[in-house]
Amino acid sequence: MKEFKIAIIYWEDASIHGREQVDSDTAKTYGLMVGMSCGVIVNETKKYITIATDFFPKQEDNNKDSYRCLNSIPKSGIKKILKRSYSYQ
Repeated sequence: MKEFKIAIIYWEDASIHGREQVDSDTAKTYGLMVGMSCGVIVNETKKYITIATDFFPKQEDNNKDSYRCLNSIPKSGIKKILKRSYSYQ
């Protein structure tokens, strides 16, 4: 039986506010973007965590696990993270 972990990550990071011209009062209202991402944990270091939306366990015609739609999130922007372990055969 193989085990893997999933994560739900609540994060805050830089955002882009478009390319239109705005006045100084409007510009002062812009801030960081808040988001939530979830997926299978692929890798985790002191600086970031990488998750994948899709996970494909090792099969007869493929001798390695594989992933799709990867997202690396810097830990400096993570506000909250929930991790859970699951297993499959």
